[in-house]
Amino acid sequence: MVEEVYVTKAIAAWLMHANWKIERIALPRGGGLELLPNGAKPRKGERGVVPDIVARHQVAGVLLVESKPQPNLDDAAKLVALKSGAYDDSINFFLRVQAKDLLLGVGFGLPVVDLRIQSRVQERIPLGFGVSKSGAVTVEWNRYEDLTRTERF
Repeated sequence: MVEEVYVTKAIAAWLMHANWKIERIALPRGGGLELLPNGAKPRKGERGVVPDIVARHQVAGVLLVESKPQPNLDDAAKLVALKSGAYDDSINFFLRVQAKDLLLGVGFGLPVVDLRIQSRVQERIPLGFGVSKSGAVTVEWNRYEDLTRTERF
């Protein structure tokens, strides 16, 4: 199985090659941008949402990516929650965009073990990055065809 850190780094490399600027990257166990619910104060032992990648493109906007070795419904739900309005203050302050304008993506290792979970994740998040052990990144971007391509890194 492809490890999460490998998935995250491969997606970041693909995005940079496609003219995205990586603003934050959260490798497992540290770093990243923590987005808190409106009115929440940071508390020891509690965490907000920390996307694995925060990237910006001059045309497409701001993209938040969660990555895992395999598709994960919990991570998809975290990303969807960011567009609910409950995190608007953090999003506006740190990212300088409206939550409704965020692009959301999920990344996972290939081959996918559970195709049912993959299809349920894809119902919620229109952008999927698949990363193989060889380093090939496959992108399925349902809404932005001009940014879709397959590259090997």
